[in-house]
Amino acid sequence: PIPSQSGQSGKFLTTNGSTLSFDTVSAGITEMDEWRIHSNFNNNGTNDVTSNWERNNTMFDKTGTGLTESSGVFTFPSTGKYWIVSHWNSQMSSGQYQGFEIQVSTDSGSSYNMRMENYDSTGGTGHFSSIASACVIDVTNATTFRFKFRFVSSTPCTVEGNTNTQRSGFTCIRLGDT
Repeated sequence: PIPSQSGQSGKFLTTNGSTLSFDTVSAGITEMDEWRIHSNFNNNGTNDVTSNWERNNTMFDKTGTGLTESSGVFTFPSTGKYWIVSHWNSQMSSGQYQGFEIQVSTDSGSSYNMRMENYDSTGGTGHFSSIASACVIDVTNATTFRFKFRFVSSTPCTVEGNTNTQRSGFTCIRLGDT
């Protein structure tokens, strides 16, 4: 039997083949948040999604501090590698294309760069589109990093939201340290 070791609670025993040591157990996921568009809005051209955001409150509760949102700009609660999985549903008034981008700033919002984009081409008037994509952002400074979504459509469209389900929105999970 292995003798108990004072001060080793929350650790596990490892070996390299010749020596034993105690290692710390990882905390697992420390941040997870989910946001959605709560009601439909119209889009034509390339526009930041600045309104209609709400944190999911349907059978969900954030883990950790969660993201902060102001006029569609999201800030991270701490440094780390964050996985953002986003999905958007929309309906075109006439056929062409529609899509979305994730724009990231490392300078407190003074400038943004496209980090991810995804588009769909529809078959014509009234056609629905469902677009999904994901990216990982390495947040090295939680004070200066920001992100926002930009919706793009070649002709007028309706971006669909719902206050009771994740129709259009995203999930953000902190995977680990930077």
